[in-house]
Amino acid sequence: MSRRPRLLPLAFALAATGMVGGCGLFSDDGPLRVVVIGTNLKMSNPDQGRPSPVAQALLSATAQGLVSFDGDGQIEPGLAERWVVTDDGLSYIFRLRDADWSDGTQVTTRQVAAMLRTQFGPRSKNRYAREISGVESIRAMTAQVIEIRLRQPLPHLLEILAQPDMALLRNGRGWGPMRATPEKGALLLAVPKAEDAEEAPQAAGDAIRPVDLHARSAAQALARYRNKEADVILGGRFADYPLLSASGIDNNRIIVDPAEGMFGLFITHDDGILGSAEVRRALSMAIRRTALTQAMGEPSWTPLVTLRPPLDKQEPAYAPLVPAFAALDEAARIANARAIIAAATDDLERKPVLRIALPDGPGADLLFASLRADLRVVGLDAIKVKFASAADLRLIDEVAPSRDPFWYVRKLACARGNLCNSIADAKIEEAMRAPDAATKAALLREAETILMETGGYIPLAEPLRWSVTSPRSNALKPNPRARHPLNRLTTIPS
Repeated sequence: MSRRPRLLPLAFALAATGMVGGCGLFSDDGPLRVVVIGTNLKMSNPDQGRPSPVAQALLSATAQGLVSFDGDGQIEPGLAERWVVTDDGLSYIFRLRDADWSDGTQVTTRQVAAMLRTQFGPRSKNRYAREISGVESIRAMTAQVIEIRLRQPLPHLLEILAQPDMALLRNGRGWGPMRATPEKGALLLAVPKAEDAEEAPQAAGDAIRPVDLHARSAAQALARYRNKEADVILGGRFADYPLLSASGIDNNRIIVDPAEGMFGLFITHDDGILGSAEVRRALSMAIRRTALTQAMGEPSWTPLVTLRPPLDKQEPAYAPLVPAFAALDEAARIANARAIIAAATDDLERKPVLRIALPDGPGADLLFASLRADLRVVGLDAIKVKFASAADLRLIDEVAPSRDPFWYVRKLACARGNLCNSIADAKIEEAMRAPDAATKAALLREAETILMETGGYIPLAEPLRWSVTSPRSNALKPNPRARHPLNRLTTIPS
């Protein structure tokens, strides 16, 4: 790999952008003040465990993987400046850009290949390691080219590689496109291109600025925004949504992502009242999903009765299976559920009480109140418990990393520690090895049918993700992956 001039040191880069000295740092053209909802503004290694939302924001800005997401949630180059996929879908060949780690040493293909092997390795705690099965080899072909060789096609591989969890780190350091300078928060600076170092400044409409990043609770983030101390809030979820709706922020400043994923309740065991698959299915039948989502006050929040998103978000061959009770009206559903529960509890001295594990927050309180009311109508009761506590039902709230329909059924696999079905697991594994799309779709439907009959998961809605923006940033765009990379927010509106 040919060497290029070293990147500008951070202090010099700040001076070049007019952000040190003078009055530039907190002027209208100063850093974009971003608050991510969460705690602990700290980089973490995804191969050692799941990073927090704050760590994901840092990773996507300062590290990235071979590819990344742009502001629309589409794949764009990361460390790889371009790539090709062979016709059989078994080989992904990436050409790496010239890049340096943040300590100034050069990125090499041998280093990157070794990091990828660790990410996908058997000891990896990266949450996507199990999503990418069938990696045969990862090798540095030349000083600039890497190949990922697969045993079977993985059409959604690039979407997985674009996740912040797939960022490439060497000794805890990334390669760009931004660099972090620890302050009370973190000042993130765009890495200048070597070939641009001596060129004239960019036009004002194309200028970029640093990001002044902080981690705060949702209430603190909204307070900072109202006090004009923050320009962008990222990482909002359902649990904090009532705070947003009560904040008085203009609707045109609120971004709600059309997120795809799972928002529902895992049933954790098959003891007691939950030992009957018919009862487990009756629980799903009893929930008034439209009332639940309407209680939150977000009109775009979509209720779901299916394990996967609706057909308009799926390839036709992978249409989600719709439960039989979906054809009934609300009164009939409740009557059927009440009859099933009554038959199962007729000999019990006390009404069963289900423990539902939910996160903290007013949105979670609203969710619990709605669930408890519905369960009481059919003869059961519920209590809310801490998310880490022992529970009968536990919330899952995750955005799908890709449009892979198998991601949803893999979430219900026995390896996850929830109520499952080993026959469905076998069907899923068989489908992953199937040679053609028609066979994969047929096996997926078989697995989904078994899972629905097992009744181990109660779908409620699609994930609710929200952000807030201000006139100082016009780059925040809703997208299905709910990804808003910091380096894509840095352009100054013209």
